[in-house]
Amino acid sequence: MEVHRLSLLVNRRQRRRERQHKSLHRRVNQVGLGCGFLFSVFLVFSLVLSGVFYVNLTSNLPSLETLPVLLNSLDGQLLQPTRLYDRSGEHLLVSLDNPNITRRYLSIDPALPDHISPKFVQASLSILDPTFWQSSGVSWTNWAELRPVTIAERLVSDLLLERESPGLRRALRMRLLAAQLVSQYGRASVLEWYLNSAWFGHLAYGVESASQLYFGKPAGELTLAESIMLVAVIDAPALNPL
Repeated sequence: MEVHRLSLLVNRRQRRRERQHKSLHRRVNQVGLGCGFLFSVFLVFSLVLSGVFYVNLTSNLPSLETLPVLLNSLDGQLLQPTRLYDRSGEHLLVSLDNPNITRRYLSIDPALPDHISPKFVQASLSILDPTFWQSSGVSWTNWAELRPVTIAERLVSDLLLERESPGLRRALRMRLLAAQLVSQYGRASVLEWYLNSAWFGHLAYGVESASQLYFGKPAGELTLAESIMLVAVIDAPALNPL
C-alpha cells in the first residue's frame, strides 16, 4: 500500500508539473504574439512617419540645374551686378557693384590662362574643408549642425537655400542637396563654383573681385599670406583687409 500511494503521489506531482509547464508555455506564446503584433504596428507606423517626413523634407527642393545657370563661366547671372529698378521695371535706380572691378570667372586649373592661384585653392581647402577631395560633400557627423560645414554645403546654403529660415529642416535639406551636388557635378566643379561665388564683403563676390578690391591684383597672383587672409574673410566678411 505504501508503495502504491507513493506511486500515485509521484504521478500527481508529475502531472501537475506538466500542466504548469504547458500553462507557462501558453503564456509565453501569448506574450510573444502580443510583442510581435506591437512591433509590427510600430514598424508600420515608423515607415509611414518616415515617408511623411521625407516628403516634407524634399518638398519644393531647389533644382541643382540652377547652379550652372548662375555660374556659367561666360555669362552666368552671378557675374552680373545686382540691379534695382523702379516699379515699371524699365528705369535703373542703382547698380550694386564695385566701380572699376569686373566680376570674372576663374578656373582652379593652373594650366589655364585665367586661373585662381594654387596657393589660394590650397588655403581654402586647408581652412574650410580639409577632407574635401575624399568627402561626399556632406558632414554626416554634424548632421544636426545648422550652419554649413563642408564647401558643398556652403555653396548650397548660399545659392539655393538663402531664403529659407534657419532650422533643422533647412540643415537636412542643405546636406541632402550637397550630397546630390557632388554626385552629379563632381568635386572640382563644386570647388570652382564656390570660390567664384563666395562673398568677401564690400560687394565683392568671388575671389577675383576680392583680390582686386583688397590687394589690387588678379587672383592668380595671390601669395599664401594674402590667400589665408582672404579665406578668413569668407567666414567673417566684416573683418576684411579694409
